[in-house]
Parts: sequence; C-alpha cells; structure tokens
Amino acid sequence: MGYCVTAFAVGLGKINEAIGSRNKPLLNLLIEEFEEDFDQYDQMAANYVEDEDPDSALTMRGALTQMVMGDAYNERLGFMYGYALEFLCRHFGEFLPNRQWSAMPSGCDWADTVDRGLDRAGVPKNILRVSWHLINRGPPIAIPEIDDFPGIGYVKRSEVEAARMSLANARLDAIQNDEVLSSVQELQGWLQKCSDSGVDLLCFLA
Repeated sequence: MGYCVTAFAVGLGKINEAIGSRNKPLLNLLIEEFEEDFDQYDQMAANYVEDEDPDSALTMRGALTQMVMGDAYNERLGFMYGYALEFLCRHFGEFLPNRQWSAMPSGCDWADTVDRGLDRAGVPKNILRVSWHLINRGPPIAIPEIDDFPGIGYVKRSEVEAARMSLANARLDAIQNDEVLSSVQELQGWLQKCSDSGVDLLCFLA
C-alpha cells in the first residue's frame, strides 16, 4: 500500500458557502452520506490525543459540525479538517480517475519525478507543478495548520485554462518515461474536466 493523490472537480464557491453556513440540513446530509467512513479518522484523532481525556477527542462528525456551523476549531488537529474538506469535495464535486496517482511508494518523490517531466516538456513552473499546486499549496479555505497528511493543493478555476493550454502545447514527446507520461496525461484529463465544467481542481495526498 502506498500514497495516493485523490482529485476532485469541484466549485470552490460551494465549499465556501457551506463553511459557517449553519446549514443543519446540509450537515445532516453529510453525516448520513459519509458516516460509515468516519471510524478511521476518529481513531486517528483518538490516537493523537491518547494521553488526554478520551472524551475530548475530536471526531469527524465533530469536525464537519464545526466547519458547517462556524464553531471554533481544535488547533492541534488540523488534519481532521483537511479530511473533512475532502468529504465536502466528495459531496459537492466529482471524483476524477486517478489510476496513475494511486499506490505510489512515495507521493512526494513521484510528484517531483512528474514535475521533472513537466519541466522537460516545457510547462512553466508558475503555471503547473504537482509538488506545489496539487499537494503542497495548502487548503483553499482557512483551517488549522496540518503537520503531516493530508497534503492539499488546488488549481483555481481562473488558473485552470492556462494550465490546460500549457499542457496541450507541451512537448510531451520529451517525456521518455511511460509512467510519467501516463501520469501527465491523466492530469490533463483532470484539467480538461474542470475546464469543461467551469470548476476548480482540488487534490489530496494521503
């Protein structure tokens, strides 16, 4: 089992509208939709504060509640809000195929490898780099700092077209590694979907 980059075509406007909206029907819908997936995150949070009162541990239900209801965050458990953001993306957005970005031995190393391929293909650094734009840029909303995972990045709707065109005009034949080329082509598909739908690209590394 390795690292994975999970990508979503999603409108950031919908995410921003949900944060602090105090929309209880939305909160109930999120919990109903994803509650079966909460246990692993609840356990992670419990392990993180295992020396403290177990009743004080943050749950994923609690993290989503704080985000939607505009309550104060637990500043020590930024990762819980990062994963809660992913649930919001799953609800509001569309999961994008990520076969080439799954089960990677080291997510950051592979991102650097693909970025070297983008460099050889002539894609400008300021337009698109996996290691910056897609996994290390940080969340597009204000949440407590995340010490480790998930890595979060995004390409805003206003940036998508430039990135898509840069890849369309890139010298992809300069990428000699077939796996790197396949990863870049999958990334092209992500940007094309976001361009066609007029939405943003959000990615999570875990």
